[in-house]
Amino acid sequence: MSNIRTMELLGVDDWDRPVYKCIENGILWKDLNLGGENPELYSCQNSFDGEPESPIKSDLEIHFKTKYKKNPNEFDYMMLSRLQTDCKYYLGNGNRNKENLWAGDEQKQINEMKKLYNKFVDDDKPEWLTYEQILDYEKSMVNENLFCPNCQKSVTPTTTEYEEGSETFESGKLCPICEKYID
Repeated sequence: MSNIRTMELLGVDDWDRPVYKCIENGILWKDLNLGGENPELYSCQNSFDGEPESPIKSDLEIHFKTKYKKNPNEFDYMMLSRLQTDCKYYLGNGNRNKENLWAGDEQKQINEMKKLYNKFVDDDKPEWLTYEQILDYEKSMVNENLFCPNCQKSVTPTTTEYEEGSETFESGKLCPICEKYID
């Protein structure tokens, strides 16, 4: 029996571990080095979602038919997502407290988002965030508009009122786009 094992990439599990299938024997292996330069292959009960158990034998020579390669933009995507999450919290349950922002300041936060977004070439821009959405966050956070969580837009809401006897009460802020109340 040969000491050579050829690995083919199947995908990445929920813990960001590349999963390989050995072409010679069909056994699945996980790279605990998360796609680093020198993979650390561990058995995983021959299940894509299985937990890593034992390392591959050191006397085997490992070749890769296909090898996992990390996205060079991975950190920038994570950072942009973090900044967006901060903005959503700031505009919602964060009560517009700038201490909840990564940058500690509304305009600096938006500037960092714009800088990161513009680093991506068109084909690599995130599908989950557009530049227009960043501008909407800017309007809501810097220009004191409100962010409507229903339609995901920065708006100037209309105030609805009702009368009870001789008194007038404000019943809420209504989004002019989706016509739903903004909390």
